[in-house]
Amino acid sequence: MKQQQGLSFISWLLVIGIAGALAVVGLKLIPVYMEYGTISSVLESVAEEQATSRKSGAALWTSMIKRLEINNINYIKKENFKTEKVDGGEKLSVKYEVRTHMFGNLDTVASFEKTVEVQY
Repeated sequence: MKQQQGLSFISWLLVIGIAGALAVVGLKLIPVYMEYGTISSVLESVAEEQATSRKSGAALWTSMIKRLEINNINYIKKENFKTEKVDGGEKLSVKYEVRTHMFGNLDTVASFEKTVEVQY
């Protein structure tokens, strides 16, 4: 009797199908998380600038929106950006959702929140 070696044709199709589905999910979600990293770094740089110059809320938003536009991130709105006074400083935070179409009628929703404290 011969022993079977390797996968059958149907097994290969199944493996390729699963790998393809994972590749589609990865290609759709990796840019979303990379944009979150960019938004986090923008928030941290605005916080560093705020620690040295103490700008108003409107000036902070203007500074943040300029940096986001440079990085081609256009969906963050002013209502996603909040400032809050705390003892000895301020809290700057961004909270937003990103909806990504996967395929057919399947979408993903990713929620992000980042808070940075500024000490004076």
